[in-house]
Amino acid sequence: MIVYGTVIGLVALSAFALFSTGLRNFKQANPQSVTALKADSGLDTNNKINLFLSNFVGAYFNKGLDNSNQDALIPFYGGELLDVKNPQTNKGAYELVSSTLLEIKDKVGSYAVTYRVKTSEGDSWHEVSTIFNIPFGEKSGKYYVSDLPFVTQTESLQANKIKQNKLDEMTSIYDEAWQTKANNFVSAFFTAYTSDDNTLATMSKGIRGITGYKFKSLDYSYYTLNQSETKLTAEIQVTFEDNFAMTHSEDFTLELTKKEDMLFVSKLYHGIKASDSKKDRG
Repeated sequence: MIVYGTVIGLVALSAFALFSTGLRNFKQANPQSVTALKADSGLDTNNKINLFLSNFVGAYFNKGLDNSNQDALIPFYGGELLDVKNPQTNKGAYELVSSTLLEIKDKVGSYAVTYRVKTSEGDSWHEVSTIFNIPFGEKSGKYYVSDLPFVTQTESLQANKIKQNKLDEMTSIYDEAWQTKANNFVSAFFTAYTSDDNTLATMSKGIRGITGYKFKSLDYSYYTLNQSETKLTAEIQVTFEDNFAMTHSEDFTLELTKKEDMLFVSKLYHGIKASDSKKDRG
């Protein structure tokens, strides 16, 4: 009887030990599974953004010779086209070759894009590669393109962090006489931005231009001064033209330092402040 009771006791102790070990293992494994679910959830969000932006890239870089792709872009802009002051009707054709996601950061998706251009029916296809950047927003669980896309140089993507809308409070609209002078300076700046690094360096600090495009027109400008009247902020829309006469518009915000009668670009941001999106830009 004593032996029999001892055996039962050992079996019971063994079972309890196994149960305790299993309970500890379950408690240790459970937090890991929660962490994995959170990671999967974040990855799913990035996949959704990438899917949306990749579809936009496909719509943007595919059009025939005689037709516009604007109707295909409207759903991506939330139902209406963005405010383009100098709408261009590109007669040429685009055909997307490839697009690769580089990064999604600060509500901007950056893609390495290669596409082909044909300017007329008898023309051959010409291949172009660029970094295509798409500002986006999210509302009620749906994504939309929030500002005009812009291009950057391949090597400048990591070196120059994309910044948006971090501006000091401005207190007054700049006077009309200075607006003409400022417009002339901004036009000269974007001419250098697309053509001459040496000239660009004399007009700005740490700003890298783009190649494969030329400045075509200044389509919109709005200037404000800070309280000390030493810094001028310029909200700008310009049109660029590539080597095949295909055009596109981009929005910029420039911070200009003012010293006597001279202007200098201290900072460049892609896009225009969200708070000014409803401002009359006529």
